[in-house]
Amino acid sequence: MKAHGDSHGDWEPSAADGLEVSKVKTAEQILESRVLRLRDKWACRARDCEDLRAELTRFRQAYHAAVGDLTVRLERIRLKVDRWHVGFEIIERTPDLPTEELRRWIGLRLRDRGKAFDLLEKEVAGDSRAFEEWKRRDELTPREEQLLRRLYRKLAVMYHPDLQLDPEAKRDCEVIMARLNALYRAKDLEGLEIIAEQSVKVVRQVFASKAEYREWLETRVVRLRAAIRELEKEMEELRTSDLAVLKRRHDDAKRAGRDFLREMSEELKAQYEEQRQELFALWERARALPEEVRERLEHAVRI
Repeated sequence: MKAHGDSHGDWEPSAADGLEVSKVKTAEQILESRVLRLRDKWACRARDCEDLRAELTRFRQAYHAAVGDLTVRLERIRLKVDRWHVGFEIIERTPDLPTEELRRWIGLRLRDRGKAFDLLEKEVAGDSRAFEEWKRRDELTPREEQLLRRLYRKLAVMYHPDLQLDPEAKRDCEVIMARLNALYRAKDLEGLEIIAEQSVKVVRQVFASKAEYREWLETRVVRLRAAIRELEKEMEELRTSDLAVLKRRHDDAKRAGRDFLREMSEELKAQYEEQRQELFALWERARALPEEVRERLEHAVRI
């Protein structure tokens, strides 16, 4: 809503405003500088975070290519062993439980383990959509919807290819316009704001009053600081993740002249053999059960 006496896009102070206008203008300049500094810091953190994610992703792919099948086989047999243990525990308390009920209770007890195994299988197979977490954007408020439309219209006028006479500039604007259209369709206000911040003049023209503009700058400062904190938190989580620890072990072994992936392969094979022996022991234990009970248990524990 426009303040009384302000015209859309009119940002020239009158002489009658004197010192007060000077202070307001200085406050705007301070906020603009703060936003630019924070945006640069956010961009730096975002690049660092993206580089670390890419580095860990490349290592994960190399690791799975080398020992992924062994990892899946080991987790599968571990899950089988756990299902047998839970099945014995339940069948000892309720020996007359029907097969499907027994299977359901085993599944409930090991629900998280089963989900983790399914994700591992898909991850190793390269189905990244099954294990990557996608952040869902919150719905925009009516005020944010209005700002989204304003920013889009101003930027569309500024970067519309049909308004460019130079062929090279026209091609550049076609790329930018495609990006603007994609951001607008996705209701990505943050993305439009980042593009708009490159031109203070464009941003100022979006707002109906100086007060509204200052409020937007203050909001941007808060949001950028929060975004920086989130990126720093994500960086710390990535650095301390199991995958990062595994990669450090790999790098240390490489510096020492050892073949880490071969060592891991041998270690996984040894663990698999241990689980196989335990599974054989559980099968022997099941042979001591009455035949009808044993058959129900065998059907219930199958993956």
